[in-house]
Amino acid sequence: MPIRVLLVEDSPIAQIILKRILETCPQIEVVGTASTGLEALAMIPEVEPEVICTDLHMPQMDGLALTMEVMDRYPRPILI
Repeated sequence: MPIRVLLVEDSPIAQIILKRILETCPQIEVVGTASTGLEALAMIPEVEPEVICTDLHMPQMDGLALTMEVMDRYPRPILI
């Protein structure tokens, strides 16, 4: 089974590039993309990622705040 990854990146171009890179690996499935930490938090229960790959500098909720919130709410995802 592939590793389920949620990609969180506010730059549309960087998001596309990172998604394409991750999708070249058959062991990885990008289950969703989000542009803010708040958007990612809302998606987690639905997409159930095993790994969250996040940018640090984003509007509304940055990657560090997202990491702390995810660690409090959900024990499963690994954050990169």
